[in-house]
Amino acid sequence: MLRELFKGGKVAMNIDGGWAIPSYTRDVPELDFAVAPMPKAPLGTTTLLGQCIWTMSSQTKHPKAAWKLIKYLSSFEVLKEYWQRTWVAAPARLSLVFGKEFENIIGIEGIVPNIKTPERFEELLGWARYIIKNDKFTNDYVNAFWLPFRYQYLTPAAEQIFGPSPGDVESILEEVENGTNKEIEGF
Repeated sequence: MLRELFKGGKVAMNIDGGWAIPSYTRDVPELDFAVAPMPKAPLGTTTLLGQCIWTMSSQTKHPKAAWKLIKYLSSFEVLKEYWQRTWVAAPARLSLVFGKEFENIIGIEGIVPNIKTPERFEELLGWARYIIKNDKFTNDYVNAFWLPFRYQYLTPAAEQIFGPSPGDVESILEEVENGTNKEIEGF
């Protein structure tokens, strides 16, 4: 619900993962938005970041074929192409994340938009390198805030504010503020 409210200009901010950015730019091209890190807490800066990581079962009946597929899917060229066309999850290859190819977002016509300028790239994806470079991409940083903020506070608040019988916005937002501050203090 929050994603749709954000796209519709009904809420000013939304907590989401990097994988949602292409859909915002595709579905609402006139939406003027940028990406910012999550609030700083006692454990440090937080964010949501996914990566393209391939694995195989230890019980596969075809380990050579599975390994061959993983090597292919993890190759620089394939990861580069996947990133440049979909830009939904940072490639699991640092040489690509920190290379010039990372900034060349060509998209898929009609499905995933491209990024036309270096400035727009920085607004939407510049944070990814920072998170990876500064070792902020761990489950400790991601999960600590994602679930409480989104599902315990923001989604219910949005439903109360924008639902069929809207509640008192000021008191709802005060509950969100108090609850999220309590969560932050707990870490």
